[in-house]
Amino acid sequence: MKKILAVLPVVSGAVGGGLYHQARETVAALSTSEYSVEPYNPWKQYDWESISAVHIFCANRETYDMALFVRSRNIPLVVSPVFFSLHPAWLIQAELLGTRLIQKISSGVVSSFFFLKEICRMADAILPNTDEEARLIAKICAISHERIRIVPNGVSPHFSHATPELFQQKYGMIEPILSVGNIGYVRKNMLNLLKAVAPLSHPVYIIGPIYHNAYGKACQEIAQNAPHINLLGPLDNSDPLLASAYAAARVFALPSALETPGIASLEAASTGATIVTTPYGGTRYYFGEGAYYCNPRSIRSIRTAIEQALRSPKASMADTILSRFTWEQVGRETAALYGDLLG
Repeated sequence: MKKILAVLPVVSGAVGGGLYHQARETVAALSTSEYSVEPYNPWKQYDWESISAVHIFCANRETYDMALFVRSRNIPLVVSPVFFSLHPAWLIQAELLGTRLIQKISSGVVSSFFFLKEICRMADAILPNTDEEARLIAKICAISHERIRIVPNGVSPHFSHATPELFQQKYGMIEPILSVGNIGYVRKNMLNLLKAVAPLSHPVYIIGPIYHNAYGKACQEIAQNAPHINLLGPLDNSDPLLASAYAAARVFALPSALETPGIASLEAASTGATIVTTPYGGTRYYFGEGAYYCNPRSIRSIRTAIEQALRSPKASMADTILSRFTWEQVGRETAALYGDLLG
């Protein structure tokens, strides 16, 4: 059996979130394949002659040295970049050019885009989550589309079997506005979400850890002054209460600065919740016209999208999500890529 190492940035395990969840679920889905995929342990000494390939999740500074090492050993390299930017490709290319010019004077100046470009150029195969990510990486890195294969994020089918009873037994017979995400991580945009729902009378429940920073405190202050807003803290992805919360939700809102696509949104959609999300990143690849999109920088836009979703008939995207985006399918597509690469 061919052995493959799955590599994450070290901080991912501490932070959790979508990147960690994507890598963990992908590795789990591959457990039934012909490949032995093992999470890389930096404390372990490996027999690198026995490693058939390395799969890096997230192309950034933390994974750059591993990519260099893998190439030095002539081991096939697969990269899931997990990348998106609100900047157009031409502007990123200009920044990279400017950085190269500055490096002639000071070698210590490096753009974050440099690591993305170099890792992707070293990769034998690149697995973006969406078509937009694929196009952006091809332009920034000047890479042929032949090396790029879209492998989306997924959802566990167990969410689709959830019922609202457990959540409603604990919090009342309600169909809340729900959100799941880190409260204090600016990209998740929870502060603008809270400002948008504060004037509403509809019950709001937000699940996720609260960061002990100024942003997290500002979120808590809004919630403390709005009796209908409830911050529940974190729940493990396998907790039945999380699945029940999704099933109970009338609207699931995740108006982040950008998402590709927001795994929590996928999970909520698989239970039948109406989705309000950002248009930036890869959300349209997953939700098409089935979601309500808002400008994450505009509190009014977020509130309007949520109000429209509350007024509209509940239209489930569950069948669409489960037919296209499950971790089982992600495992099959990733294994097929490994097969094409390794023979």
